[in-house]
Amino acid sequence: MIERRPVLDFVSHAVLIIGVAIIAFPVYVAFVASTQTAAQITGSNPLSLVPGNNIVSSYTLALMGGKVAAGGTIPPGWPMLWISFVVAMVIALGKIAISIISAFAIVYFRFPFRGLVFWMIFITLMLPWRCASARPTRWSPTWD
Repeated sequence: MIERRPVLDFVSHAVLIIGVAIIAFPVYVAFVASTQTAAQITGSNPLSLVPGNNIVSSYTLALMGGKVAAGGTIPPGWPMLWISFVVAMVIALGKIAISIISAFAIVYFRFPFRGLVFWMIFITLMLPWRCASARPTRWSPTWD
């Protein structure tokens, strides 16, 4: 803040720290629960906030896949993470390429409605990929 008011500085920092704690606490609880076995999670009331000793086997099972004690099979997570990474990188690089080309055109060429074209490009770049992609959905008439 511009003014030097120690009380206001303390209150603003306290509000920010409390906000971060409120946001981060559920993430921490999810991490702690992922380090414990199912028996430890269901047997403790309330849930322990101390990480368990099952972290290596839990994350190995989640990332590499395998059989669980109940008899089911968990698929490996690494291929799914890799596909998500590749898709995100292709989309990000595509948006950057379109942005560079359109920025060059808007800056160096004079044409009518440049401002409108800029905002149309900007708004479409802000759309999520699922909204911007033109593919049929379950509710569209072209669904097979």
